[in-house]
Amino acid sequence: MFLGATWGLSFSIMKIAVTNGGEPFGIAFWQALVCAILLYIYILFTQKKINFKKSHAQLIILLGIFGSALPNVLFYWTAQKLNAGLLSITVSFIPLLTYIFAFFLKIEIFSIRRISGVLLGAIALNLLILPENSTPHRSDIFWILIACVASICYAIENLLIDFKMPEDIGPVRIACGMNLMGAIMVWPFSFLSNQTIIPAYPPTPLELSIIGLGLINAISYTTFIFLIKRTGPVFASQTGYIVTIGGMIWGIVLFNEIYSTWVWASLFVIIFGVILVSPRKEKPFNK
Repeated sequence: MFLGATWGLSFSIMKIAVTNGGEPFGIAFWQALVCAILLYIYILFTQKKINFKKSHAQLIILLGIFGSALPNVLFYWTAQKLNAGLLSITVSFIPLLTYIFAFFLKIEIFSIRRISGVLLGAIALNLLILPENSTPHRSDIFWILIACVASICYAIENLLIDFKMPEDIGPVRIACGMNLMGAIMVWPFSFLSNQTIIPAYPPTPLELSIIGLGLINAISYTTFIFLIKRTGPVFASQTGYIVTIGGMIWGIVLFNEIYSTWVWASLFVIIFGVILVSPRKEKPFNK
């Protein structure tokens, strides 16, 4: 619940960033870098050193791609076109993809109850995009589907963490590494596309929103990785449902957003879906 409410706020802050002149590659670079710096400072104060090993490099590179660089750019791109509520509701697609991938990889077993829960997520997505009056503009459907590509990235990230994350590295360090890697990957695209953001002083709403995104992601990524290792990728992906609710509520509070009946129907189906999915048996976890 905490993670969903916190992460849900990021979609509204995305809107603030893009409406104040931010471009996708520039925001993605600074958000990932700020997140990595904040986590690195925390590690120095609590553990004195970061303790990365060569064996961690492959995982950090993959998570940098699928957990930071690619989904962040896609979300900031679509944030220019969608309101915060519609943007946040696309993350409800993550559990279905996570369960399908995990099932074929034999990480999760077949369960009527659990698959019913994640299939309700698919039904909710259809309620969002199929009816003619579900969105303010029919062109929004294209951008919703683009945002769903980011959800595919997060589903892959979920399984990478569960399947490949070694026991000798904790969630804070892996989140720090993946965001630093994401910043490194995005920077050349930011520079070549002339989307580089030069920080201003005193900070403008753009800089403040980027700092806010970095702080939210530092907290959210760490908590989410911890949740995956404790409860499994499918249940942890249900966080996406709570993110959706949080994102819609923040959109109403901050931007007075108004949603159609179909959007609310989609939300209620999502809530019922999360009820059907329970966490797998907890396994030991090294911090």
